[in-house]
Amino acid sequence: MSAIDIAIGQGYLTVKEVEAIKVICRHLRKNPVGVNIGSGAGTSAIAVLEEVGDITLYDIDLDLGHGAAALREHGYHEDIRLKRVQGDSAEIGRAFEGEIDYLFIDGDHFEPGVRADCRAWLPHVRSGGYVLFHDYHPYPPDHDLAGRDYWPNVRMVADQEMIDADVIMDVDRIRAYRIK
Repeated sequence: MSAIDIAIGQGYLTVKEVEAIKVICRHLRKNPVGVNIGSGAGTSAIAVLEEVGDITLYDIDLDLGHGAAALREHGYHEDIRLKRVQGDSAEIGRAFEGEIDYLFIDGDHFEPGVRADCRAWLPHVRSGGYVLFHDYHPYPPDHDLAGRDYWPNVRMVADQEMIDADVIMDVDRIRAYRIK
């Protein structure tokens, strides 16, 4: 079972969104460092791990039970490539040392939480790195929840915090940026 299979079965991410994550991952430098905020069903982390064999990926969630079964079923255990971190993503970001190449934000969807994640993690994203926001757009036309916009604060904060970055992709509910 792949990230696409999970997307089909769980529905947290669409197949197009998984494919978009994989496309962006193909552009990462060698030995990249990534951060995945919000484990959900494990789909976003598995998509990255399937695509980038040499990544160090920090998978952060308040509850590491989220996504744990899917990661185990796919053979991903905490090791040199996968670091699962339980806790508040903004607090973890403020304490993080080093640069990252990839940031997927899909944690707290309310304005204070999205803004805190941005302010904690964006300073770590190196020039040329990628930042993806899930739930930026309403549900796509081919989804059961077509047109529903449950998380307008994600879009509002992303538009404010990413003003100097380049929009490189919009796929279903994901907006992806590249840092200048």
